[in-house]
Amino acid sequence: MGFYADWPQRRRMQIAPKADKPKPLNISEPPLPIDDSDGGCDTGQQMYDAWTRQHAAISIAEPDGITEDGTEVYNYLR
Repeated sequence: MGFYADWPQRRRMQIAPKADKPKPLNISEPPLPIDDSDGGCDTGQQMYDAWTRQHAAISIAEPDGITEDGTEVYNYLR
């Protein structure tokens, strides 16, 4: 999110009023069809952040919001 730190669309998500989250549902998750104990990588490489921003050809409009945090999304939509 560093690239977007000063964008109004990023700030909009950060300052959205805090919303009470619903109680989590008690739903069991089925097992994955793979062993992901090593992060799911089958090449042995270390995990890393591959991208720092979206492609420059994709525009970000005025009403958009920028976040990678599910709580910020929920707050904004509520």
